[in-house]
Amino acid sequence: DLFGFVDPTDGGLAKSGTVTGYYSKERANGDRFNVSGMVNRVLFDLYSNFTFFLNNPEDGDGIGQHDSRLQQALNATYNKPHQALGGLGNFTGGFNYLGNQLNLGLYNRIGRVPTDQVTSADVKIDNPGYFIQENLTLAKGKIQLGGGLRYDDYSFRATSRLDITDKVNSRGGLWQPKASFAFTPWLNKPLTFHANYGRAVTSTGARAFLVDRNSPIVASTDFYSVGTSHNKGRFSVATNLFLIKRSNEMIYVADDGSNELVGPSRGYGFEVKTSTQLTRFLSINASITKVANSYYVGTEPRVYVDRAPRFVGYTGITLSEWHGWSGS
Repeated sequence: DLFGFVDPTDGGLAKSGTVTGYYSKERANGDRFNVSGMVNRVLFDLYSNFTFFLNNPEDGDGIGQHDSRLQQALNATYNKPHQALGGLGNFTGGFNYLGNQLNLGLYNRIGRVPTDQVTSADVKIDNPGYFIQENLTLAKGKIQLGGGLRYDDYSFRATSRLDITDKVNSRGGLWQPKASFAFTPWLNKPLTFHANYGRAVTSTGARAFLVDRNSPIVASTDFYSVGTSHNKGRFSVATNLFLIKRSNEMIYVADDGSNELVGPSRGYGFEVKTSTQLTRFLSINASITKVANSYYVGTEPRVYVDRAPRFVGYTGITLSEWHGWSGS
């Protein structure tokens, strides 16, 4: 750059190519079947230097990370609208798959030339997932109910390229339920009450798995929220109180470019979102999210998640269909 580099060989090289496909079929009764797929090839090298000849005065302390990856993905869903309990329903079921075959390496370097291999391994990661979901609209639109269940399975297999007898095979999976409820007491009044629950799953990274093979394979995040929404003319506002429960907090480790799953945590706060339509074409949107507290469970004295965001604010202006133009 304008002022030069401490180590001009830092940086990276990346190449990627993707092929995708999609198929959809809708029947006369409204049933729909969708399937999509993807194959992706990635070559990635990252060159870093943190200490600049501090530990190795002769050759320097440059390191290189190599990631050669082949990925496959498949998504299939079946959607069926129907009538139930005097109202309207919509059922969805499906299957997902994501596969990764990787060659991961870490090596010392002089310039961008490797000197000695620190780690090298072939890794295979498989992640199939299965889900069902039902949404119902009852009482002439006053009540909306939703529920779903998903299962994700993670399989990690690794073989060292430096010592082929060094192998590891681990597997983990987790159920993910979700539920939603919305109640509008008066259809002619702009007020709706909401309650939501959902669980998400996070898996450890391939590199972190090689570094610490006893680390958890998957972590769960349970999210609870209650709130209201209002819509009056050109103005709308939504409010939420939320609670987040993580089985393991995920922390990024910059030294080796990995993610670590550490102890369980809790967080809670509130969110407010608004939208105002200034003209037929122009609207302004704004939101604030305040995290009141975020901490690790079972610590005494209490240990806080120091990298958790405390306050997030957003505002934007949107232009819609003005003489053929849209923007934000």
